[in-house]
Amino acid sequence: MLLVLFLFVSFLLLMLLGMPIAFAVGFSSLISIICEGSISLMLIPQKMFNIIDSFVLLAIPLFILTGELLSISGVTNRITRFSTALVGRFRGGLGMAATVSCMIFAGISGSAVADTSAIGSMMIPSMLKRAYKPGLVSAIVASGGCIGPIIPPSILMVVYASISSGVSVGALFKAGIIPGIFLGIGFMIITYFFALRDNYGKEKWQGLKCFFIIFKEALLTLFAPLIIIGGIISGVFTATEAGAIAAGYSFFLGSVIYKTLDIKKIEIACLRTAKLTSVVVMIIASCGLFSWVLSFKEIPKLVAKTILICNISPNLFMLYSIFILLIAGCFIEVLAAALIFVPVLAPIGAQLGFNDVHFSLTMILALVIGNVTPPVGVLLYVSTSLAKTTLSETLKYIFPYIFIMLIVLFVYAYMPR
Repeated sequence: MLLVLFLFVSFLLLMLLGMPIAFAVGFSSLISIICEGSISLMLIPQKMFNIIDSFVLLAIPLFILTGELLSISGVTNRITRFSTALVGRFRGGLGMAATVSCMIFAGISGSAVADTSAIGSMMIPSMLKRAYKPGLVSAIVASGGCIGPIIPPSILMVVYASISSGVSVGALFKAGIIPGIFLGIGFMIITYFFALRDNYGKEKWQGLKCFFIIFKEALLTLFAPLIIIGGIISGVFTATEAGAIAAGYSFFLGSVIYKTLDIKKIEIACLRTAKLTSVVVMIIASCGLFSWVLSFKEIPKLVAKTILICNISPNLFMLYSIFILLIAGCFIEVLAAALIFVPVLAPIGAQLGFNDVHFSLTMILALVIGNVTPPVGVLLYVSTSLAKTTLSETLKYIFPYIFIMLIVLFVYAYMPR
């Protein structure tokens, strides 16, 4: 137990010193292994390699590349134009259009950061021109970005499935559709009430003819999420194969159909993909080592035995798990939090009789909230930089959106099965 205590204390100290999450997790694991004395240091690279040596994880760079190609080729603009034509005629419609755009782009990229960056760079200037308050604009885009890991494809779901044995990526993708849609609807309702309070207007309705012209322009782009989601749900291809098909389709759209993608842009998209993938893989490898140290000391088994001895009810354990992940999300990057806590919580959930997909998606919904909870909420910093505002201004508006996420989380967690 002293080794485990030292593991967590050293990790927290390194985090407080400002060390990047991947290195903080890795170094705390390394220090603990050295202090243990009985573990060969040769096991460190082996365990780190084993955690990333997964066919499922190949989907991550492919989905990242898809988002980068669509964003850099200007295809994202077609999504935002269609979303504005769809809901812009309602009060606060431009803010609602940002949420709809995030929902559509979520079905392509699978990344919260990519979703926020791509849609925010398009929609934020338009909202600011319409006199939307920068803090509200930032909150709308940051909350919309949280839909990215919920509506399939989802990088977080791919990682979760790779570390939680027995959970199907396809089943998680299928389960995430309805909660993702309800999140989007809830966010639009909050935006509507903010628009009523602050007297934001609506976009001029251009008529059905103009709407169908915009729809026609965006149609091929809208096919991308349908191909990905439909192919996985129908069993035509796996999540990894879906990533390859999505990347190929986005390349075809940008280079052949719209002719906005040239060699230079492809090079930039590939470099961005390589950089982001390397960060994600480093986090996965380091957290995999961290989880292995916990498993070596049989901490998951000890926690499970304690819970079973204390006769904690499944519903109470679900509440504890949600609370742990919500708190962890405030201080640890979401992907790292998943890799650290899921190997401990998931086996206990299985022993208590929870359905694998239900428990897994509940944990993912709880983890995603960490993207917009200070002080570490990544999407808050992305959206505030795009909106050229401050974190304090964004926090004035973000909590109603977090409340919607909590409602969806608890309804899904405790709905009858």
